[in-house]
Amino acid sequence: ISYRSYFEFGYRFTRDIAILELADDVPKHIHHICLPHMNKKINIGDPLLRMSSFGWGADPIRNLTMVIFLQKLMLGVRMTEKDCRKIAPEKLSDTFCTIRRPDQNLGVGDSGGGITAKIDGRTYLAGVVSGTTPYLDKKKRPIPSVQVTDIVDI
Repeated sequence: ISYRSYFEFGYRFTRDIAILELADDVPKHIHHICLPHMNKKINIGDPLLRMSSFGWGADPIRNLTMVIFLQKLMLGVRMTEKDCRKIAPEKLSDTFCTIRRPDQNLGVGDSGGGITAKIDGRTYLAGVVSGTTPYLDKKKRPIPSVQVTDIVDI
């Protein structure tokens, strides 16, 4: 993820994150997440891969305020590019969408959180939440999707 890209292209639900390389190793008592590009056998783009995220965010559509406990959100699988573009035509090519449930939703304040997938007992970072789509359908219900920045280009 290029730091320069944020300033060249601006913030459009992407490029609003940073992945840092630490000068020191992470202590052994802290469990770290695996990056998919470090293991060539992992296909983070598998359309059947079930993903999840975590957050404390509020959901203004349902008039919910910030919660006091960390929520685990089951996001399911990636939407197809075609379906994602139907609800987010301005979506950039380095992002993907996931389906959200009406009772679980990434909310205001969850941007920057990781999208994870468990593969062979290890947790991998599949992407980073860039934002949720605030669009409503004809019955004024939220359309189920989440836009995520793909981290494959690290």
